[in-house]
Amino acid sequence: MITITFNPQNADQVQILAWAMTKLLEPTADEPAVKEGAPAKKPKAVKAAPVIETPAEPEAPPAAPPVTLEEVRAKLVAYKEKGKSLKDLFETVGCANLSAVPAERYSELLKNMAKS
Repeated sequence: MITITFNPQNADQVQILAWAMTKLLEPTADEPAVKEGAPAKKPKAVKAAPVIETPAEPEAPPAAPPVTLEEVRAKLVAYKEKGKSLKDLFETVGCANLSAVPAERYSELLKNMAKS
């Protein structure tokens, strides 16, 4: 509900207000005129779609920082000093030497080194 207080100073102000009120109450081209005496249609109730809860995905453990070539070289030196064969180690990742090992496989090479 809206309450408007109007204190007209002259008859012209009353006429302007009356004209404005009639314009506000007139139906526009977008909305049909409502017949007096006819009950207004109630809008149909819209059913909300059911809410489906999906289980939260477990957070992946933080990825280990990438292994650098320098780290691999340092560990290979220690591995070689133990008297172990580098050739056999490189064959575990399908390569002939360190320069043939792709950077993505450095961590696999280190794991194989730790196993043997």
